[in-house]
Amino acid sequence: EEARWEELSAQSQAKVLPLWQGVAASTGKEELLDPESWPGDTLPLSRTLLLGAGDRASVQAGLQAARANALGIREYITPEVFGALNRACLRLEIAGKGRQPGHAQLVQVAGGTVDDIACVMGTALRTMPHDDGWSFFKIGSFLERAISTVSVLEVVLPVAAVAAANTTEEDPDLTTLLRLLGSLDAYRREFRARAQAIYVAELLWRNRETPSSVAFCCVNLLGALDQLLARDSARNTVPVCQAVRSLLDHLTGFDLATIFPAINLEAEDFAMQLPSSLNAMRGRIGKQSAKLKSRLERIHNLLDDHFFAHQAAFNERQESGKEIAA
Repeated sequence: EEARWEELSAQSQAKVLPLWQGVAASTGKEELLDPESWPGDTLPLSRTLLLGAGDRASVQAGLQAARANALGIREYITPEVFGALNRACLRLEIAGKGRQPGHAQLVQVAGGTVDDIACVMGTALRTMPHDDGWSFFKIGSFLERAISTVSVLEVVLPVAAVAAANTTEEDPDLTTLLRLLGSLDAYRREFRARAQAIYVAELLWRNRETPSSVAFCCVNLLGALDQLLARDSARNTVPVCQAVRSLLDHLTGFDLATIFPAINLEAEDFAMQLPSSLNAMRGRIGKQSAKLKSRLERIHNLLDDHFFAHQAAFNERQESGKEIAA
C-alpha cells in the first residue's frame, strides 16, 4: 500500500488487514493473526520484515543466510552469481545502518531489493551449470514458493470469500494480493473480471501456467526431480515423486464450486448469505488450505529423507537384511 497503515480509514484497514496477516503467517509471525494484537503502526513491522538482521523471517536475514551458504559451497557457485548475491546483501546492510528509514525510503529499499533478487535469479539461470546442484536449487525454490502461496491464501481467502458473498464491490485485498504475488496481470488475462475469491483460488491453487501457483510449482518440482533421478530406473516409485504427483492429481480433482458455493460464477450480483452458510464456506476453505499445506510439508520431509537424511537407503538396506535373514 502506498498509504501508511495509520493513514488509512478504519474501513480500509479492515480490508487490508487480512493481507498483512497472510504475510505475517508466511513469515512465521502467527502472533499477529489475532486482530487484537495488531500494531497501530505497521512501519516498525515493515522495517523488521525487510531489515531485521536479527529476525530469521526478514529479507535481510534470508539473504545473509543465502550468502553464508554460498560461501560454504563457493566452488559450485559462479562468480557472477556470488557477486550479485553479495551486492544485494550489502545494499540491505547499508540501508539498515544509521538512521531508521521512513515509509518512503523503505518502499524504495524494498523495490531495489526485488530488483536485486531478480538479478541474482537471472544471473544464476544464465551462468550456473544446469547439473544436479541446479536441480536442487530449483526444488528448494519451487517448494518454498508453493508453501508461501498456500500460507498467504490460507488467511486471505476465507475473509475475501465471505466479503464477496455480501457485496458486489471488489475486495482490494485480492488485487493487492495478486500484485504481491506477481500474478495480477495473469489474473486479468485469464478471467477478465474483478477479483473474486474463487477465481483467485483457481489461479493460485491449480493454474499450471502461473508462476506463483501451487500447481505450477509442483509441475516444475516434479521436472527437477525427474532430472535429478534420470539415472534411477525406479524413479517413478520414489516416495517424494509419488507425493508430488498425488498433490497434482488432488489439485486437478477437487471441485472449487463445492468449496465456494455461496458465489455464483455466472452471476453479476451476489445474494446475501446466511451467517451459517458463510461459516461453513470459511471452514471448507480452511480445510482445503490445511490439506495443501500438509501435503507440501510431507513433500519437504520426503525430500529430506531421500536426499539428505539417507532414510530411503537405510530402509532399503533394512528390507534387504530381513530378506537375507528369512
